[in-house]
Amino acid sequence: MRKLRIIIPIAIAVVVVTAIGFGVAFAQGNEKGDSNASRLAAKVAEILGLDAAVVDDAIKQARKSSGMKLSRRSSMPWLKRVG
Repeated sequence: MRKLRIIIPIAIAVVVVTAIGFGVAFAQGNEKGDSNASRLAAKVAEILGLDAAVVDDAIKQARKSSGMKLSRRSSMPWLKRVG
């Protein structure tokens, strides 16, 4: 009985730490917001017949000046606006 009083809290702590670790790793794992902007810029440049680098720079400049942030989660609209 004494061993269970020690083992169960340790097991719970290990599960909680593991879950938090996976959550942090998952949150940091896919930070490719700029690559999505680059793909968008490439597609827009293709449609308009412009250089992709110029369109990419224009999108980045517009995003900085308007305070908009690219978001992976469209179900959370409060993540799209910064400031």
